[in-house]
Amino acid sequence: MIKNMNWVNKIKLLTIALTLTASISLKAENSSKATVVKIRGKVVAHIEGQKVNLKKGDKISAKTKIESEAKSFAVITFEDKTKLTLGPKSTIIVVNPSTDKNPGIINLLQGQIRSKITKPGKMNKYFVNSKAAAIGVRGTEFIAIY
Repeated sequence: MIKNMNWVNKIKLLTIALTLTASISLKAENSSKATVVKIRGKVVAHIEGQKVNLKKGDKISAKTKIESEAKSFAVITFEDKTKLTLGPKSTIIVVNPSTDKNPGIINLLQGQIRSKITKPGKMNKYFVNSKAAAIGVRGTEFIAIY
């Protein structure tokens, strides 16, 4: 069937296939979320160019930038029960929330985070990146300051 199509129709078919593939991968990436379980002070998330004040119960998806002000903090729980505490005057990007199937990836831009990683399971990897270092953690509690 494809051999009998002209090149214009082949390009249209390829464009449709690529669009469907991209939308499926975006849905899979954004399907995993983290939840804000505790918050004090003012903590802001940057979602699609908009600043949104976070509150308890809010969901955080992949590629979300989160900033806390002075005397503020937030506790975030991921699907695999890993907890992350964002300290005062801190900024992170949740590149990928951790799940039982995918590793958690956090970019620490400034400030401090404290995290308690759940016991090893199917996928127990958790990565923290900063300009100074990158670490991989499994089944422990740690504090990172940058």
